[in-house]
Amino acid sequence: MKMPKCLYDNLKNKKVIISLILIIILLLMSFIIFLVEPVRESIISILKKEEVAKSIEYEVYSNENNIIKMLLKFKDSENGISEIQLPDGDKLKVDGRNEIGIDYVIEKDGEYTFVSKSTTGEEIRETINVNEEYRNNLIGIEKIQEISTEQDYSITKKYDGESNYTYYYAIGENNTEWVQIPQYLIVNVDSYKVDELNWKNEDGTVTLKVKKVGASGNTVEVKKKITDLNTAGIEFKEERVLEGESLIACIKDNELESGNYRLKVNGEEYPAEIYNYEDENVNYITDKNLGTREADSRMLIMKYKGNLTVNQERIVTAETRKKGMFIYVEEGLTNSGEISMTEKGAEAEGQDVYLLKTSGNSYEYVPAEGATGASGVYHSVYGPSKETAKNGEKGADGENRATGGGGSGRVYLVASSSYSFRLSATSGAGTSGTSYSGGKGGGPAYKSGSGNNEYGSNGTKGANGGAGGLLILHVNSFNNTGSIVSRGKNSTLAGATGGGSINIFYNELISQGTIEAIGGIIEETDVDKGIGGKGGNGTVTLNNLNELPKGPVISDNSGANSPNLDKIAQKTYVTWELNGAGTEYVINDEQTTQPDNWYDYENGKWANIKTTNSGLEAYWVWIPRYEYIVPTSTTATEIEAKFIPVSKTEADEGYTIHPAFTNEGNGGFGELDGIWVAKFEAVSNNPTASEGGGNNSSLKVQVIPSQPSWRYIETKNMFSVCRKMTNTGEVLEGSTVDSHMMKNTEWGAVAILSQSKYGVYNPESINGEKGNKEYQIWNNSSSSYITGAVGTSKDASNTEESSYNSANGPKASTTGTVYGVYDMAGGSWEYVAGCLNGKENAKFGVTAGDSKYVDLYTNSSNSYSSYDGAKIGDATKETKGWNSDYARFVYSSGLVFGRGRCLQH
Repeated sequence: MKMPKCLYDNLKNKKVIISLILIIILLLMSFIIFLVEPVRESIISILKKEEVAKSIEYEVYSNENNIIKMLLKFKDSENGISEIQLPDGDKLKVDGRNEIGIDYVIEKDGEYTFVSKSTTGEEIRETINVNEEYRNNLIGIEKIQEISTEQDYSITKKYDGESNYTYYYAIGENNTEWVQIPQYLIVNVDSYKVDELNWKNEDGTVTLKVKKVGASGNTVEVKKKITDLNTAGIEFKEERVLEGESLIACIKDNELESGNYRLKVNGEEYPAEIYNYEDENVNYITDKNLGTREADSRMLIMKYKGNLTVNQERIVTAETRKKGMFIYVEEGLTNSGEISMTEKGAEAEGQDVYLLKTSGNSYEYVPAEGATGASGVYHSVYGPSKETAKNGEKGADGENRATGGGGSGRVYLVASSSYSFRLSATSGAGTSGTSYSGGKGGGPAYKSGSGNNEYGSNGTKGANGGAGGLLILHVNSFNNTGSIVSRGKNSTLAGATGGGSINIFYNELISQGTIEAIGGIIEETDVDKGIGGKGGNGTVTLNNLNELPKGPVISDNSGANSPNLDKIAQKTYVTWELNGAGTEYVINDEQTTQPDNWYDYENGKWANIKTTNSGLEAYWVWIPRYEYIVPTSTTATEIEAKFIPVSKTEADEGYTIHPAFTNEGNGGFGELDGIWVAKFEAVSNNPTASEGGGNNSSLKVQVIPSQPSWRYIETKNMFSVCRKMTNTGEVLEGSTVDSHMMKNTEWGAVAILSQSKYGVYNPESINGEKGNKEYQIWNNSSSSYITGAVGTSKDASNTEESSYNSANGPKASTTGTVYGVYDMAGGSWEYVAGCLNGKENAKFGVTAGDSKYVDLYTNSSNSYSSYDGAKIGDATKETKGWNSDYARFVYSSGLVFGRGRCLQH
């Protein structure tokens, strides 16, 4: 059927329109395609680059016994793999797969070529050249930093494929102590550790071993021999002695070799291991455990002559528990990581740690005892069928550089019977901190039971260890953007441990950062069963060295040991000035800080102090440790003496160290840097009584001038009142010195020093004419036994006298100056603790053979004129007959030495 013509025409026009529209659309599409094609090609190109169409990859998963086992992966994602050719000539048909893996074992060195052929005939090859170098580089080990005794190595992962390996290292050919390598893949090789643990090879080299271990136990191990590490060695067993006025001074003022030392400061001794880094900057880019593995016995001291940097996220701490970690940096400390003594406090007896000496002869120091631990908690329940708990208590917080106390444990009770009864328990107490550690936490208590059947136990005191330790930093500039910490150990049921003591000294503060010595906290688990007490906080002390009080100016160049004052309470410094008229030495005995030029032994200015308490006073003179040439002359002459440090225990040739200062000579007081002696004869607290006090042991001792001396008191009572001088209400109350009646050798120590260039032969002495060598100490000629008095001539007897501080007074002093010891000639008999052997208990109340407090003598001829039993240093036989002085030795009718009294010649 034909369509109508009109209708056909209309359709034809519509076709034309549609065709035109299609043409326009096609043109537009072409234009769009033209525009976007370069972008599309670029994207395709990028995608092709990211996707590896053809490859041969391999993963080495074992090299045990030099047999290399590897997993190879062949890929062809475009055309598929038709064949794999192995190095031994074998061919594997693959049938067009896109990926295939095979195991392969290489037992001998050589070239091994693997070929992958695609279905289109294309080949790709991978050649592995197996030799010694290849085997040693299955894991990459590359040196990236060197410090004089240390080297840092970057560990590179090689041939790991898609497996997840854990990396370990060990230093030493035969060392089996493998340590996991941190994620930053750097290993530190430290020659100090090599020496300590005997990791050095026989040829002087060091072997660094690295291995990777897969989840299934597959292991690859490589070795690198280090030939350029400084392994000269350190003698840690030999202990050298180092003495200084403070701990910081010991390190600051001495050129040190690394090794073990014994530091001697103000009567305390600190064993230490010291590591010295000479003239270089040190940058810790790894976590660093410093020091040896010897725990609890030594302080760890690091001295850096340059700058010290601790990188971000790196921790520097002690290898184990130490008696403190002291980091001394001559230049700047930059810490963006962590310096820590957390849980590294030493389990050791505390002692005052004298950090720095300031003005007035005082110290910045860490006290021997820290804050107190919490008491154990008592808890009880009256049953039946009750379950109850009581929490532990927090340890006390430290103050003034002290560590924190340990918390106490919790108590948990379960009464399970069907009838009533009492069930109770006490948790363990926390311990007090020490200078080297916060206190330990007390153990928890748990008891359950029914009636008389109880199970469990009380808590143990100090059961939880791992407290914060002592940390000392001395730096020029301090830039801390990280953290410096000495925290206690956290706990749950037991008490947490106390925080440590952080002490920082600096010249310039750039950034303080985070510094914490907090006690351990409690990690709450089951609160219903109780929780332990927190650890007490330790202390953080920062000191600007420029703002600390400076020490006094001392002009003394004699080498005398500085007066030991720290154990003496309620003391003042004593000096004198001659008045304008030249008639009197005016005393200044109220000085609470050490004055300039307080002492000058070269010029006869011996150090003087005064102690006061409860209305009592006592003046004391410091006699420093010295050695001397024992005199042989029968007439008075100058004695050659020289001061020596306490570390010197062997005398120079021809000299003798005075026994009053040696442990053997003084009967067990130890090696002493000096002794404090009374400046005047003893005076009682009732000097106007008959005989100045008489035989009354209830009176108290004073040492003051211009008063009647204490006389006619039995030697046993003399000994007793001297020993009590540190008791409550006595003149030395609060002091921790060992007060006692002066021994014969101690009297001799004063007498011999008085005959030296530091005594009456010094340039400032007013005794005699310079150069005539008759520097005799003048008598105290007072018929009333007034202390410190001086007569009208050197041999005066019972004459009018002048006071000790008159213009003529110093002539009766051991120095010919007002700073010496008085009453050594004339005055009262000075009975000393020296007697015939076997009479010490009867005369002094001490047990037989106790030579610590009494010098014991023999006299085989039993004659007062026999001196065969004399002791070196007691100034009996050594100076017998000098100045025609009266002399008698102890014998059966005169059991105790009396010194200094007789006025006739």
